[in-house]
Formats: sequence, C-alpha cells, structure tokens
Amino acid sequence: MQTTGMPCPNNRDYRNKVKLIFGLGNPGPRYARTRHNIGWRSVSLLATRHTISLSSTGCGCTYGTGTIADIPVVLACPMVFMNNSGEAVISLMHHYHASPHDIIVIHDDLDITLGLLKIKTRGGSAGHRGIISIIEHLQTNVFTRIRIGIGKPPRGVDPATYVLEKFTDHEQKMLDGVLHASTVCCETILTQGVAQAMHVFHSQSIPLGEQS
Repeated sequence: MQTTGMPCPNNRDYRNKVKLIFGLGNPGPRYARTRHNIGWRSVSLLATRHTISLSSTGCGCTYGTGTIADIPVVLACPMVFMNNSGEAVISLMHHYHASPHDIIVIHDDLDITLGLLKIKTRGGSAGHRGIISIIEHLQTNVFTRIRIGIGKPPRGVDPATYVLEKFTDHEQKMLDGVLHASTVCCETILTQGVAQAMHVFHSQSIPLGEQS
C-alpha cells in the first residue's frame, strides 16, 4: 500500500523478520528542535549508536537498515506531518511484510514529566495526533510505544503551541540524558523484552537528566 507518493525500499533480506522503529516528528528545519520532534531525535541517536545511516527515502520515510544486537532493524523517521504519521508507518510495515507486533514507535508525551520514560504496548492515544493516525491506519492499538516525557505546558499555553516550541535552556541541559536513556530503552526492548524494559525504566522516580 503506497500512500505517500514515495517509492518503497527494496531490501528483501529484511522482510518477514525485521523490527521497525519509528521516531515521530514533523519534517523540515522549522520543527527539528521542537518538543514534538524528540522521537526523531531519539531514532537519529539510535542510528548513530549502531552506525546505521538514515540516508534513504521510501514509503514516506527517511530510513536506514542495520542490526542491533544481531536483530535486523529498520530505523525510520516519517517525512509526513505528525497528523499523517500512520500513512508512512503502514506503508513501510506492508513493504516489509511486518505486523504491528514488529513496530516500536518513539514519541513525545505531555502527560509524563520531562526526562521520564514510559512504555506502552496497547491502549489509546492520549490525544497524540501521530498516535491517533497510526491507530487509525493499523486498525489496532496494540503496538509498542516508548513515550518520552516533555511535561505539561504552563498555565494558559495551548498544548498545540507548546509541542511546536523549542525546549527551554533549562530543558536543553536534560536532553542528552533523556535521549540516551530512550535509546537504551529501545535496545532493552529488542534484546530483553518489553517486561524487562518496563521494570528498568518505569522504576525511575526522578527525571533522568537530573540524576548525578
């Protein structure tokens, strides 16, 4: 199913066994450093950690293929706007003959304190437009999500405006630790399973970036 006008990659060796990891965000330099794009930044760091080049385009994504602990992966950043994320996700999923069970989505979450991570394997969108789109296109809410906390907006600030703003200077100081933790969380899911990742990351009681 091609929904974005872009050709899909032709990496047949990865089909039927690959894990697809998506970092949500909006395309273009205007949005690159905003709160809504922290999923993109996480996947980009994951690619760097495992020497995977995000230099190809297909199925509405910028993507790269490689392995993490001998597990074949496709790391992808949808090149469609957040509200249409599901188009790119289902297109790449169909191309690789994968299923929602093979997908990990990394995204921002207003309901979680900045610096904390939560993992979810099913359930609603909590109002996140990218997750709404993915659920609609996959016709299921059963897929793994790594939710990176960005915190709630200050009183009187529209959440839609807040997520499209850049992080404050104070928040920037926390981001390296937050992004590193999100990549380790993804690696833990791949190598040890969701339950172990939940045990490790849900036990965090203070924002990761503030730990000594």
